[in-house]
Amino acid sequence: MINFELGPFWDTVQQLKRDIEYAGILASQNKQTAASEEHHRFFQNTVSRFIDECLKKLEIREADTALWKINGLFQMYWQKQYTYEDMKIALERLLEDAIIVAMGQQFFHYPREMTKLFFSIDVDWSTVIANTGFPSARREIVSGIDCYAFGDYSGCIFHMLRIAETGLRAMAHERGVRTVKRNKPIEYAMWGEVIGAVHGTIDDLRTAKGNTKPLTAKKRENREIAVEFYSTIMGDPLTIEPQPV
Repeated sequence: MINFELGPFWDTVQQLKRDIEYAGILASQNKQTAASEEHHRFFQNTVSRFIDECLKKLEIREADTALWKINGLFQMYWQKQYTYEDMKIALERLLEDAIIVAMGQQFFHYPREMTKLFFSIDVDWSTVIANTGFPSARREIVSGIDCYAFGDYSGCIFHMLRIAETGLRAMAHERGVRTVKRNKPIEYAMWGEVIGAVHGTIDDLRTAKGNTKPLTAKKRENREIAVEFYSTIMGDPLTIEPQPV
């Protein structure tokens, strides 16, 4: 699953390096305490972004000491403004700790074509996620695409079946199936048990079981549409028992 991208990480590292250079230039010009503009616009924003893009995503705990030092300078700013030299040293320590640990991280590199599958999930799967009211299937979709992207095709099939199972159980509920044999709740039933129970309701619909009166033309049309719909999903033949007129 994509949870790390090189672009934002690299850009943030470069920004931190620029701030270190900037603080060094100001310190070399004998400018001692940091002005409020630099404090807010540069240092605080850069450190906050660095934490989000680099430290949190990579879970780098080894930089905690450097962060503690920087946060101390930030928290005391309105009582005692830090110097540019202090900030330069603190940022250098933060960058050094982060890079050393980052060099030991390991990543899986997705082929470029595979990443397109991730970024198009909301479009490609919109009928499942949004239009049909199955937003909970998104996690399985993402996991399935993830497995497919790095070649775990068995894992991909597993997650895709979980998506199909969501629809199957929803259809069973729509057909009024709440339990299967031995009063087992539908939520705990096996695939075969659910399919068998749904088949039974489709058979009843096909034969108009329980109807004691002839169907009107409109009801007959609705029944034929329903039978065709469910039979297509379940792979049944589309035969409909004739009804008395």
